[in-house]
Amino acid sequence: MIERNVPIPTAKGGRGAQRYLFRALTVGDSVLHPCTTTEDKTKALKAAYRCAQYHNWTIVSRRLSEGVRIWRMK
Repeated sequence: MIERNVPIPTAKGGRGAQRYLFRALTVGDSVLHPCTTTEDKTKALKAAYRCAQYHNWTIVSRRLSEGVRIWRMK
């Protein structure tokens, strides 16, 4: 069935928007993404650097025993 004039719902963000808090960072902020496995830490770092590249940010990251910490520098 074809329907006309059906409004498009607003986007709520993808899966990454809910999982990671990188988009909410302002300059000088940091966020700890808790994870224990090397694979999860790598995924979090890749997501952070993709977000930073998309928004033209500079970030610094460190792998810690309790997870990955990301700082937004620019």
